[in-house]
Amino acid sequence: MNNDRGDRRDTRRGGGRDWRGMDFGAFNGRDAERPKWAPGHGRNPDLEDESFAAVLFESSSICRRGAMLYPHVGELTVSFNGGKDACVVLYLWLAVLLAMDEELPETPQVIFFDSGDEFSKVKRFVTWVVRSLDLEMITLQHQSFRLGMESLVANNVKAVVMGQRSVDPWMAGVDAFTPSTDGWPAFMRINPIMKWSYHHVWAFLRQFGFPYCELYDQGYTSLGGVGDTLPNPALRRPDGSFAPAFELEDGSLERDGRTKAKVKKEAPEVLRCPETAAVS
Repeated sequence: MNNDRGDRRDTRRGGGRDWRGMDFGAFNGRDAERPKWAPGHGRNPDLEDESFAAVLFESSSICRRGAMLYPHVGELTVSFNGGKDACVVLYLWLAVLLAMDEELPETPQVIFFDSGDEFSKVKRFVTWVVRSLDLEMITLQHQSFRLGMESLVANNVKAVVMGQRSVDPWMAGVDAFTPSTDGWPAFMRINPIMKWSYHHVWAFLRQFGFPYCELYDQGYTSLGGVGDTLPNPALRRPDGSFAPAFELEDGSLERDGRTKAKVKKEAPEVLRCPETAAVS
């Protein structure tokens, strides 16, 4: 288990900016510009959809409640694996912390499960975000989610904020606040974006101009490991190239780039315990 406080010498696209310097005013009730450290993608009409406003408000409330339930340093950590859903949760969590009146933690903590089969671009993106926002990252290498959680719980972690959505596989029975399964280390799973759709995710990231892994601009819509993830065939253009992930019209096709080998390999363990930390 490795800890990384980030290297402030990273100057790419705003590297070295403390997380408190991010401007989340656009969804905290203030008229503000998009964060300067993130690329803007233009206006997105989905953001004005009432369903999106509702899930955004509810998710913010869940984050606020989680922060109040686990206020002490080291009790709570955010799972950040570089996927689009994890990005939403991390940025939303930091926004809520900034909006709260209580004293803020000096260094929010995130955990990264490095399976050894991660895309190099995903790992570089995770490192860049952590360094850019001066977060503390705990990296758990080449071990299952269960073993990783055993070590975290032994070090006083009581809750993990995760980017799981109800449409993800094996999520039946999981709620916004769900204790770990019997037989597992005891911790609370906090899932702020359970009710978000695929299009809600992209409305959030694009409208607020938050950064995401470049693989999503290359046709990937759901990221797993290198050996079992391909660009989504639904985004293939006539010339053989792929449209970006946010152009996928049918959200039910989100995982069509995942190979069947991945599903067969993961299903037995995940069916026993849905706390999987897979990238999405």
